[in-house]
Amino acid sequence: MVKKSEFGKAVKNPKKAIGIAKTRMDNFTGKLLFKNTAGLQNNLQGSLTKFKTRKDTRISKKSVPQNMISDLRTKGFANLDNPFDELLIKQIQKEYNEAIENDKQSFIRTEYEGQVFSRMINTAWKTIPSSQKLVSEYVQDIIEEYFQGYFQVLDITAWRNHHVPKEITEKKELYASHWHCDGKNTAIITLFINLKDVTENDGPFMIQSKQHTKELIKKGFDSRHEYNLPKEVIEDPKHVLKHIGKAGATMIVSTEECLHRASHPTADHFRDILQIRFIPSNEPLNDDWPDRCVGTDYEKLSKEKLREQLQTYT
Repeated sequence: MVKKSEFGKAVKNPKKAIGIAKTRMDNFTGKLLFKNTAGLQNNLQGSLTKFKTRKDTRISKKSVPQNMISDLRTKGFANLDNPFDELLIKQIQKEYNEAIENDKQSFIRTEYEGQVFSRMINTAWKTIPSSQKLVSEYVQDIIEEYFQGYFQVLDITAWRNHHVPKEITEKKELYASHWHCDGKNTAIITLFINLKDVTENDGPFMIQSKQHTKELIKKGFDSRHEYNLPKEVIEDPKHVLKHIGKAGATMIVSTEECLHRASHPTADHFRDILQIRFIPSNEPLNDDWPDRCVGTDYEKLSKEKLREQLQTYT
């Protein structure tokens, strides 16, 4: 599946062309069968992960609202409102703010022509030690209830997005601001926590349900680089949820199965966000779980190493 316009490049670098063709075929088949853009292999791996780790005998977590679990399974996301102690959020904010502009504790996530538009904390589960407390008993109950079994924490990440001028956004996507599904194991779910008050002006996280994602795929949605659908169809306000709220406002999301994107803060605004990723496991979560975190692609992990780490939990 190499486009006509790419034939010249394919002849010069056939190995790369074959890789691109395989990726496109994987994505095309994944969209055809699963109606998301995570890719065939990630969808199959997600289904296998859930099957292998689900427990037949399980005590239901009575502390978990069942409508929340129902939303997560059917919509692909659920609002947790503000489930954490205010003092804990303030302590996390303090540790985060001390690190986000410190070159030893954070790094440039995206920049354009020398201007920085996003920074990310290095190994946030270590740099922001209080963030580990977010994996509370209540959160653990939610994750176990959803997975119907054990889980592991893949990583905790935290970053800041700044305003990007329109003349740049029209040329380049700088921080996941195009509609997409994440290309990872579809069993993964992610907790998103606002680290500051987020309004429309602060570039909130935006998401669409699993059902509507499938509908958009059926209508012809292609990829984050070429939607193939009018903006008013993709961003129908009846189907787009924005993660707006006070510091500590929390959502849990299947980012592999739901189309989502970051929006751009207006001038002089920015957004601070923290996320925690979870994956089903055959083993219960132990106290040493921070030592098993794998980090993200942004943190310079090779795709091969990340894949190996993901497989150790399945």
